[in-house]
Amino acid sequence: MFVMAITGASGSGKSTLAEALREALVSDEQESQVQIISEDFYYADHSQLTFEQRGQLNFDHPSAIDHPRLQQDLVELKQSGKVSIPQYCFKQHLREPQTRLIKQPKVLILEGLHLMFDPNIRNEIDFSVYLDAPLDLCFIRRLQRDQQQRGRASDDIIRQYLEQVRPMFLEFIARGKSKADVVLSGESPIDSLVEDILSQPHLSQITHRIKNK
Repeated sequence: MFVMAITGASGSGKSTLAEALREALVSDEQESQVQIISEDFYYADHSQLTFEQRGQLNFDHPSAIDHPRLQQDLVELKQSGKVSIPQYCFKQHLREPQTRLIKQPKVLILEGLHLMFDPNIRNEIDFSVYLDAPLDLCFIRRLQRDQQQRGRASDDIIRQYLEQVRPMFLEFIARGKSKADVVLSGESPIDSLVEDILSQPHLSQITHRIKNK
């Protein structure tokens, strides 16, 4: 199993790029050969708190992520060939009771803010991409996403961005740029980013193996 990580600021385009890569790598009958795991699925469980209390948590700090479980699941997926990963409800800030079973693919795409922060997670990654995008563009994308997909009010989104998202990016996430194998522009067209990544020497053999299965 080849593990690829996509990291960068919130709103840099990580999820969009991960899905585009998956679509570029597989046809319908090969869909299971490429899987995506979002670091967001591994937000720590805070079901003991009220909704209002959960809404005040700093979800952009590395400690908000259950990295030990993420590493454990990556190891288990490599060793046993399958793993049940957690699911997360962003509207309620809660881990879902159900999990999702994933069988070992040829390529696993991880996407998330803090994949370069934890050395144990980095050790499980074969190739990493950092998406570098201006923070004003990232904010606009995040504002649109949180309003449209997560039902949040603009005032709350702006407050969270100023108090948590931007400071945590500057303190923790930006340093991941120097640890990534490749740095690409989050402003580039998705097709161009996919082409840049798949042309990397690390990936040519993997791509050939999937498409000729």
